[in-house]
Parts: sequence; structure tokens; C-alpha cells
Amino acid sequence: MTAAVVAALRAEVEGPGPDRYLAPEIEAAVRLTQSGALLDAARSVVPELV
Repeated sequence: MTAAVVAALRAEVEGPGPDRYLAPEIEAAVRLTQSGALLDAARSVVPELV
């Protein structure tokens, strides 16, 4: 399940790397969380998640 969530997040957020301005990546992570996209990714592996 974790891999599905990380994959969904990595589609929009680069992940670890060199120092850089992180505000856009943090905003993308918040947007994915608020939209339910990360929960949908988890549910794609474990459908019975509430």
C-alpha cells in the first residue's frame, strides 16, 4: 500500500535530492492529500480502507 501512495506522490513531487525551494512540492503534496488522490492510491491496493 505504501508503494502505491509513494508512486502517486512521486508523479507530482520529485522527492529527495539536492537543496532546492520546496514550497511548490509541499503545496503539491497538500493538494494531493486534500483531493483524496493519495487515499485513492492506497484504496487501489486495500479497497476496504475507510
